Amino acid sequence: MSAIALLTEPGKLVGFLLLANPTALASAPSSSDCILSGVPTAPSLFEHPLGAFVQSHKNTEFLCHIEKRGERLVLVGRPSVENVLTVEVEPTGTGRWKASTNGEQHEGFCELARK
Repeated sequence: MSAIALLTEPGKLVGFLLLANPTALASAPSSSDCILSGVPTAPSLFEHPLGAFVQSHKNTEFLCHIEKRGERLVLVGRPSVENVLTVEVEPTGTGRWKASTNGEQHEGFCELARK
């Protein structure tokens, strides 16, 4: 299983994107079943739009499509009909993620989880 840590703009952890296919990132273009998991590092992050997004879709399985755009990996999934999760990871293992709900979008940082 691969994991990507999802953080707010100030770098506070709100959760993880877990990919069931352990080779999905290395074999892009590909796809993988995914879930959002985790608990924010601070209680105030439950109220943060990114924390609320993770918590509202926690443990709901959905499909992520993974492609390479230049050197960057881009993952796009829909945890529900009106919500889109986009994760962009640079070769350094860090990047940005976006949570979109009904046209409203919030962005944060992300990082490939290390063993």
